[in-house]
Order: sequence, then C-alpha cells, then structure tokens
Amino acid sequence: MIIKKKDSLADATKELQGLLKLPLDNRQQSLVERELKALQYGMHGEQDSAYFLDFAYGNSKNFAIIHDLRIEWQGRVAQIDHIVINRLLDIYLLETKNFFGDLRINEQGECSVVYGKKVYGIESPIEQNKRHIDVLRDRVDARGLAPTRLGIPLPISYLPYVLVSPKSNIYRPNIKKFDTSMVVKADQFQSENQRRIEQLSAVSVLASAGKMIGTETLENFAKGIAALHRPGKINYRAKFSIPENLTVAQPRPVPASIAATAAPPESVGGKCDKCGTNVEAKVVAYCRFNRVKLGGHKVLCRDCQKAV
Repeated sequence: MIIKKKDSLADATKELQGLLKLPLDNRQQSLVERELKALQYGMHGEQDSAYFLDFAYGNSKNFAIIHDLRIEWQGRVAQIDHIVINRLLDIYLLETKNFFGDLRINEQGECSVVYGKKVYGIESPIEQNKRHIDVLRDRVDARGLAPTRLGIPLPISYLPYVLVSPKSNIYRPNIKKFDTSMVVKADQFQSENQRRIEQLSAVSVLASAGKMIGTETLENFAKGIAALHRPGKINYRAKFSIPENLTVAQPRPVPASIAATAAPPESVGGKCDKCGTNVEAKVVAYCRFNRVKLGGHKVLCRDCQKAV
C-alpha cells in the first residue's frame, strides 16, 4: 500500500527557472543552472526508484510505502527518499543516488563517482542513511509510534539501503574489507530483500513471526510515520547571494511616433486616404518610413499606389 507520494517539485523548478531570467553574474548563473539540472536529474532518479517500489509493493497489504519524508528533530533534519515497512516491523530506509557516472567504493568506505577518466569524491550515501536512521528512530520513540502488544512496544528493525541507477556500475571492495551489500541497483531491491529474508536463521524467523502485526496496524503505523513529514523550502536567492530587489529588466517604452509607424500593414484598414475607396486590410499599403513616396498618404488602394 502507498501511504505517501513524493511532494511536487514544480514550485522549486519554476523558481529556479525564474531566477535564470534575472541579470545574474556568471557565477550566479552557473550555480542556478547547476542547481536546476541536479534537481531535475535527481527527480528522475527518485521517480525511477519509486516506480520499482510501487510496482513491487504498491498493491500489497503486507508492505507500506512512504515517498519523500522530511523529518526535523532536535536541530537535525533527515530527508529520506523512500521508506518500505513490512508486517515484521522491518523499516527499510532507501537513499536514491542517480549518478551520471559509475559509483566506486573503496575498502575504507569512501565513495566517489567516475565520469569517463575523471574521479570525483562524494559524501558517503551509506553514512548519510545511517544518520537518517538515527533521526527517524529518535522521532518514532519520542512520539511512541511503535505498535504494542500487551502494552509493550514491539521492537523495530531499521535497515539502510542505497539505491543506484540501473544504468550505473558499482565498483566494490572485498566484502571482508568493507560490506557494501546495502548498496544495490534500484531494480534489484525486491530480489535483494527476498534474498535477505531467505538467509535468516530459523531462530530469527520465529522471533520475527512473534512480532508480526496485522495489515490495519501496519497501515496506521505507516500513517503515523508519514505524519512526521515537515516540507522544507529552500531560499534560493539567499543560497546564491541574489539580492531580493533584483528583478527582470523591463523593456524601454517605445515612443508614440515610432509605435504609430511600426504597425504592420494588416493592422490598417478602411478607406484609401487619396480617393476614398474602401480597401481591405490585405491590399492596404502603409509606408512606415517614407511617406513622401506615397504622396503623404498612410493608406492607399492599389490603383492609387500605382499612380504615385
């Protein structure tokens, strides 16, 4: 079941596009363009991941899906791309990364993205997701959202995963040096989740079954988590040091004398100024710049034009 869909980014996109119409300096122009490009590309990546998750679990009563959850708690903020919750109270926190290039993770857990022959270091999405878990866990505990049995809160498992674009390659270290099993391609998460469940020991299965909740409880629990959402709005002018009073340059007004002579021929109709014959717009001749040539008349029929 889908509890919450992703918030619309239409307003943010429109605002950035509006900023590009301002007389920005080269640095500001570059930063705004980069921000807009990253916003649009990240949006596509999250949409792809959302599609795979909705396809796999959207119609199931055993899973609840929350897209785009932003939590604020004690000065900390967690922007979680996707959450999947099952009836065993496993909460999967899914961080989406839609890279142009390939993801490389070394034995120290350091991450970088490879674009052709160039390598760029990036913040570790693995560590980022762990911080998200800390905020979500503390917020759930503070609200007392965990389902209970005989008045005792049931234990919740928080499982971090990083979803990478199916088009990207993932270069990993030896699993004994650094475990990257939580980094999977977006279209393989369902298979990875099923494989994890199959690898659980008999004791773990029995323990999990003992805390299984009903579909109605699952839905209420997921709605309680979705209610923690606090939408955020970025002040792009402040972010890129764009003054509030900077506006789009207005075009200079056209003098009345020029505006009167700038009308297209089709805009003039009525009678010929020389002979008084009624003329249609399509045969009107309007000299914009040299009235002497047409005998000083603005509108002439074809016959009078030939006589001039």
